[in-house]
Amino acid sequence: TTYHFRALATGFGTSYGDDRTFTTAAVAILATVTTDPATGRGAIAATINGTLSQDGGEACECGFEWGLDTGYGTTTPPQSKTTGEAFSQVIGGLQPGTTYHFRAFATNSVGTSHGADRSFATALVISKAFALAREEL
Repeated sequence: TTYHFRALATGFGTSYGDDRTFTTAAVAILATVTTDPATGRGAIAATINGTLSQDGGEACECGFEWGLDTGYGTTTPPQSKTTGEAFSQVIGGLQPGTTYHFRAFATNSVGTSHGADRSFATALVISKAFALAREEL
């Protein structure tokens, strides 16, 4: 915001100084982020998704925490995003038939915010040998 000011002197009349201005700095606020549903879930990989809802007035570093429970344990590399931008990360090396938890995060100069926890289950793999044996029954 820009403010205008000038000096005023009174006594034997009124006198005004020159118009001067100053501008206050914009204040950043904590970003907000949404954890979106996982997509492309297979037996050993999935895509986790998020959206930067509000960047708080500056670009943010966004990513995910994920793991077998809400302690997460793994963090994805951050991606630079601004308000309204979606972001995704393919995570691999997963175990078939297992539930995983994840949440999005966004970091700016004010701090780090987290989206809600979400979970997904990887596909259960049936081995080809088992499928063939079952057909013979």
